[in-house]
Amino acid sequence: MLRRFIPALALAALSTSVASQPTSQPFSFSQWIEDIIADPSAPHLSPYEAVQAAMATANGPSIEERNPLTKRAWCRDDLASANAVDAAACLDDLARKGAAGIDCV
Repeated sequence: MLRRFIPALALAALSTSVASQPTSQPFSFSQWIEDIIADPSAPHLSPYEAVQAAMATANGPSIEERNPLTKRAWCRDDLASANAVDAAACLDDLARKGAAGIDCV
């Protein structure tokens, strides 16, 4: 079910949710997803708002300041970037389906 997507969702993580935390906390896609799964009917950021919050977090403290772990991954610069709003909308859709008990295979 949704557990198959957890590793992919974990890669999208930045920190903690804007929707459920004070604005002083950095945004996290993983917490945004967890909040949607926990209560789909609660007011959550739209996919566009989630991307804006992530961009605002990216302009804040560096990842090294937020997370002392050493980066062990690299990015292929020769590939085109995915549309962030489309990716966030997909994550939002999967989280809501998972919360409703829909098995996404």
